[in-house]
Amino acid sequence: MNALYETTPISTQEELHQLLQSLCDPKYREFHAALVPGLDDFYGVRTPALRKLGSALLKSDPWGFLAECRGRNYEEKMLRAQVIGGVKTDQETLLGLIEDFIPLVDNWAVCDGFCTYLKAVKKNPEAFLPYVTSLVEADPEREPYRVRVGLVLLLKYYLGPDYLEKSLALCDQVESGHYYVNMAQAWLVATAMGADFDRTLAYLKGCRLNRFTYNKAIQKSVESYLVDGETKEMLKLMRKKG
Repeated sequence: MNALYETTPISTQEELHQLLQSLCDPKYREFHAALVPGLDDFYGVRTPALRKLGSALLKSDPWGFLAECRGRNYEEKMLRAQVIGGVKTDQETLLGLIEDFIPLVDNWAVCDGFCTYLKAVKKNPEAFLPYVTSLVEADPEREPYRVRVGLVLLLKYYLGPDYLEKSLALCDQVESGHYYVNMAQAWLVATAMGADFDRTLAYLKGCRLNRFTYNKAIQKSVESYLVDGETKEMLKLMRKKG
């Protein structure tokens, strides 16, 4: 592995391009392409190496990186996501960085990785809730990944006792035929099952999710290690046919 970036800041797009090329792994590129449909503009850098590079950028010149390297392909987007999530700044500036990044989100992997890096939301969920709500309430047909970002933030940071019912209600408002929006809704419900089974089951019995999403939520709940065997059998009986 090229370790030059550990001591040398990356200050231009061309420097970043050359470094990512040196870190690419053709076998991993082929493997990862199968996991993320439609992904064609990427180097094939393994996740540990990419995270190590992101950590180095945060320690060297994160603001210079954000200003110069805009996120032209998958790895650059993931690096930008990590730097945005880790840079020290105030909430208003961070919200601006998040809003600037969302148009770059065009697949589930960038979306979910970005949400995982946003630890500021976890630390102060109440302050970020209005913005997260606005993401979920966007038009899912016009901006599906904006909505998915909101849903994934809800399932990661808003399924505690104070927010679970709000998160389920927001999930229920989303009406979409977009596969990755529906899968985020199903994932949210299944995760909520592990957080508070009784309240989530009550929601599921009266929800407005489309049949595909509803059944995916059941499937993901059945697959979850947080749900016991007896409960899984009950959930299987709740599947909608047709």
